[in-house]
Amino acid sequence: MPATMARLESGLVLRVDDRDAVYPITVDPMIVTEDAKLLASDGASPDLFGISVSVSGDTVVVGARGDTPPTDSGSAHVFERNTASAMCTETGTLDPWCHQAKLTASDGAVFDDFGISVSVSGDTVVVGAVNDDALSGFDFGSAYVFVRDASLCSPNLWCQQAKLTASDGTEKDRFGQSVSVFGDTVVVGAHNDDAPGHDSGSAYVFVRSGTTWIEQAKLTASDGTEKDLFGQSVSVFGDTVVVGAYLDDVPLNASGSAYVFEKPGAGWASVVPLTEDAKLLPSVSAEFDHFGISVSVSGETVVVGASQPDAAHSDPGAAYVFVRDASLCSPNLWCQQAKLTASDGMAEDAFGISVSVSGDTVVVGAYTDDDDGLDSGSAYVFELDLDSEGPITSNLQTSIPSPLSMNDTFVVTATVDDTATGNSDILSATCELTNSSTDPPTVVSCGDPMTPVDSGYDSPTEDVQATIMVTRQRFCTN
Repeated sequence: MPATMARLESGLVLRVDDRDAVYPITVDPMIVTEDAKLLASDGASPDLFGISVSVSGDTVVVGARGDTPPTDSGSAHVFERNTASAMCTETGTLDPWCHQAKLTASDGAVFDDFGISVSVSGDTVVVGAVNDDALSGFDFGSAYVFVRDASLCSPNLWCQQAKLTASDGTEKDRFGQSVSVFGDTVVVGAHNDDAPGHDSGSAYVFVRSGTTWIEQAKLTASDGTEKDLFGQSVSVFGDTVVVGAYLDDVPLNASGSAYVFEKPGAGWASVVPLTEDAKLLPSVSAEFDHFGISVSVSGETVVVGASQPDAAHSDPGAAYVFVRDASLCSPNLWCQQAKLTASDGMAEDAFGISVSVSGDTVVVGAYTDDDDGLDSGSAYVFELDLDSEGPITSNLQTSIPSPLSMNDTFVVTATVDDTATGNSDILSATCELTNSSTDPPTVVSCGDPMTPVDSGYDSPTEDVQATIMVTRQRFCTN
């Protein structure tokens, strides 16, 4: 049965839709709880452990860009889920997650910021070092690839496989600001690259052949201009790459954007320059939205964070879900499916500063949320649930097919288009009316409250509201 959670002053309440239930029933909700708090075994101030994180299966990687004194060159830590319920080798304790390795650059130097970005896919980890003076260039930037291979890395489990740099890199490009790996493909952002304009930004695609990594493409925005910071965020899944440009001034000043690239049939290197397949924008943009500050792609779904949705810093932030569906999005290939917000969001929470999507699950970070103290931070989990429901805020009115007799019940159905709230969801709405008039009207209205309608994504504390436009048909999201 569809179920959602809501937070009340007295605690949490579980709401279960039992309209189709056959009693007796047993409610056994799945509650997502904290599994472990991960710490570096040698942690110290100011390591900044947690500046970046990534997970793949049972492996978690955490960046600590201020680690490794006295140089503060940075590090990254690998944790493995303790599925065997054995004592962790390093601590000698029975922990749910065991620290497996500390990764450092073979040529690390002072203030490299190694660990500012991390990504893991299977047995491959990529770590960005945005201030590395690679190739004798100040803040040229680099990214390091590590692999888990007991025989190759003996006596260690993890070892460095490659150091990636831009073939045309220059000083202060900050190559490594963002990294993403999927299988044998790595994407690295260089958001201060001056191509085509000053700090317009770029992203580079590398592909592994055996143990060798080869740069195959340099991605730029076809409409890029100076200070767009294209490459601030990157994500790769299969043959799809998404790049954020959070200071893009189209359509408004620093409103931001995200670009989707698809690998050509003959490979990334076969088309030069490679033009984006789509430019993603929210249905409603505002100045200083910073849309594109974070991006994530999984299958046919892209999530884009907008951590500062107005110039006055009065909005807590948002995240936008886009789907690739030629029929749904016609005449476009990509279109916005939902706008995600925090139900308890406050000004300057920076909701959307980080996002990640896997299948039907979206996680959104809000690192300056004050729930546990000033700027203590939080993260919100959303699940795509086409059967669950959230509230409607406007009245619904529609014609009835025939006059109602006294005390007859009529169910009103309608199509809901909530694009006015910044979403592009097309949803269904219903309300049940009982006629109390001996001379029934030809039109009946449903006022608040109505049977709720879902935006598509729910979390234990998230509801999305909608504005209603009426048609005489029912549209189901599933």
